[in-house]
Amino acid sequence: MRACPAKDCNNRIADEMVACTPHWYALPAELRTRILRLYRRKPGTELHRAAVLEAVRLLHGRELRS
Repeated sequence: MRACPAKDCNNRIADEMVACTPHWYALPAELRTRILRLYRRKPGTELHRAAVLEAVRLLHGRELRS
């Protein structure tokens, strides 16, 4: 378990998750779809890691609707 990467979020998440449920659904749908597709087809690849990093940067950088 680790902390959700969203700014000021205290929720704990499983290591394989990108963010807690409210913050996951606050991410753009296209990004969530891309992360899930890459996780299923090419987990751990550079493309998958880049998509997750994009999500983390969004969660750190600005408030999203939750």
